[in-house]
Amino acid sequence: MDDGYLPSPLVVAAAIAARTTSMGIGTNVLLLPMHHPLRVAEDAAVVDLVSGGRFTLGVGQGYVQHEFEALGFNRKNRPSLFEEGVEVVRRAWERGASGTRGSGGGSRTFRSRRARRGSSRSSSAPSRSPR
Repeated sequence: MDDGYLPSPLVVAAAIAARTTSMGIGTNVLLLPMHHPLRVAEDAAVVDLVSGGRFTLGVGQGYVQHEFEALGFNRKNRPSLFEEGVEVVRRAWERGASGTRGSGGGSRTFRSRRARRGSSRSSSAPSRSPR
């Protein structure tokens, strides 16, 4: 890429994980407000499982105006989108779900600036505890 931007770092990370056995793998910085946070949690957990725990997810909030405009987001909301995204990723990994705890927990509706999701469950969790 001429500008160094990689639109799907988790896909590339999974490909690297499938072809290597010992090196650490990371995203550098995935622009979290540009992605759905539950999808990031699921995909990152799968990459971590495929890599045998060698994956590190790095996230940032971004700053380039035209990238936010292209996705229809107001750039001034990036701090709240980022914070909300981090919360959703952590909750999905720690609880195994985006709004419920365990299989016996009741469902909750996840509301965000981006989407409304009812009782979405995450079936994947990373092999290591999130830091």
